[in-house]
Amino acid sequence: MPTSTDRTDRRDLDTFLHDVGRRIAALRRARGWTQADMAERLGVAVQNAQRLEG
Repeated sequence: MPTSTDRTDRRDLDTFLHDVGRRIAALRRARGWTQADMAERLGVAVQNAQRLEG
């Protein structure tokens, strides 16, 4: 059974990942890149690039 600490840790992780995704999206847009542009530069499928942004 999950403890209160487990739930807090999960919320903290979710918040962190959401913030990272927002920063990636902001940096991508600042460079004028589409998600497809970013995916090509990363060498990944567009769907994977989209997942990075949350």
